[in-house]
Amino acid sequence: MTNALNLSIIEGRLVRVPEIRRTTGGKAIATLTIAVNEVYKSEGKFQSQATFLNCTVWDKVAERCTQYLVKGQLVRIKGKLHQSIWIDSNGTKHSRLEIIAVNVDFLDRPKKYKDQTNNSSAVYTEAVPF
Repeated sequence: MTNALNLSIIEGRLVRVPEIRRTTGGKAIATLTIAVNEVYKSEGKFQSQATFLNCTVWDKVAERCTQYLVKGQLVRIKGKLHQSIWIDSNGTKHSRLEIIAVNVDFLDRPKKYKDQTNNSSAVYTEAVPF
């Protein structure tokens, strides 16, 4: 059996400040919610629709994201899709689809940082710990 390709690349803006937590072993985990905006034409008028995607980032990349990213900042996430399925105490089946990020590109900088450096973007990459 061969592995099928599982690659996701999204680009959008942070909906809120990244949330960080730690595993019992001390590894950092950050949760990002990204709004990906799609513009299309319908009945002669341009329409806009946002899709909100949850991303999980691990270790040093997670720490950098929570240290430097702010709400509204443009980012590009590269990773893989992961589906969690569970049954709650009422017997209802739930499903959640998220992106496990391997790479986070900071595509713009908050205004307060733009004057401090000429570097307009940064890239953080680290192996996913599983």
